Amino acid sequence: MKFNCGDQVYWEIPVGGVNIERAGVVVAVVPAGADPYEYTPEGMFCKLNGSIREDESYLIRVPGISYVFWPRVGKLSALTTEKAYILDTQPKVTKHYIIKTVDHSDRLSILAIAMLMEDEVVQTKDLIEVRAWRRRFWFDTDKGVEFIHSIDSW
Repeated sequence: MKFNCGDQVYWEIPVGGVNIERAGVVVAVVPAGADPYEYTPEGMFCKLNGSIREDESYLIRVPGISYVFWPRVGKLSALTTEKAYILDTQPKVTKHYIIKTVDHSDRLSILAIAMLMEDEVVQTKDLIEVRAWRRRFWFDTDKGVEFIHSIDSW
């Protein structure tokens, strides 16, 4: 099902063995293969669930919550009159706290060396690709520290 900005939608999410109903308004349409952070409304946090999606997806603003959701498209339905009660009864959270800053030392070191050597770099949240080195450095995070978990060469 396709939605547009301004459409009201609802979906269910499993939390601690219980399904919670959520309802809100589509605030952004994220094209296939795009990073949802680029479409997050200014001043808002995006609560991600998964990685970049192969199909068009949507960012949803839930009333009373200070961040937007990025639910799976297959879980979304148009908000009907029968489900309108969700808007008033769903759990509310007014603030989102980032518990710990992430240490990006490995990433910054690779970028500094590549810049020093004037090599072209492609960077995403998951990887750094230095084309002149013919290497992709893949990152993961554990306990607030980002680290290189694998290196591809071609």
